[in-house]
Amino acid sequence: MAEVENVLVQLHESFLSPPSPFNRLFVFTGTAFIFWPHNPPEQDDLIHERFDVNLSKLHQNRPFPGFATQVAASASLGSIHGTDNADEFTWAVDRAFADVSPDELLKLHVDVAMQGKKGSFRAFAYQVFVQTFGIVIISSNQNPDNPITVSDAPVPFDITLKFRDDSTKLGGRIAINTPLLDNQPIDLGFPSHIDIPPFALSTTISGNVPPHRLFPPNRRFNGDVVFATAGGVFTHQLAIIQV
Repeated sequence: MAEVENVLVQLHESFLSPPSPFNRLFVFTGTAFIFWPHNPPEQDDLIHERFDVNLSKLHQNRPFPGFATQVAASASLGSIHGTDNADEFTWAVDRAFADVSPDELLKLHVDVAMQGKKGSFRAFAYQVFVQTFGIVIISSNQNPDNPITVSDAPVPFDITLKFRDDSTKLGGRIAINTPLLDNQPIDLGFPSHIDIPPFALSTTISGNVPPHRLFPPNRRFNGDVVFATAGGVFTHQLAIIQV
């Protein structure tokens, strides 16, 4: 199966102002390393494959509203290899395009081709340009405040997010990424995302801090709750003391 094994990523973000109908411009760039599922053919057949890159997943699960997003994409060869006794070979990026899925994920699709028994194709470089409109989170409040002390029972808490008022006329989705502990997300009882109605000025997310054997006893654990929107990424710091 053709698949992307690893991606080295970069992201540039610019603010857009009226009269533009968008409030953000993103430039996603990177290099995708691929697994080519075909053994060198006995004949020099030209083989075509498609590779998909979930750019939202690579960038903190950032959502994009399909009805308020415009996308342009390009890709080029990033790494090729041939031997001095290759009788003929071809490496090609036939097409690159990006779109927003129904669940608001930005995805890149790259069609490539390879021919020749003595050659290989290892990576492609890409650029994706995105104009979008999204909620901008400007501040957060937590109740109870940090640090949250937990012993043998979960401790309920709320995080309230406030939005820049000129960024909510369309509403939008907020993806929630919880802190990592031992390389695993901490289950705070939050959903993976919430949908905000148009013209909302704030929202409150309720959860709980569970007891956890990996929290350092009687020491402060600091972790980031990351809220990602099409308008940007906002980080809220959570502090926990396990007693």
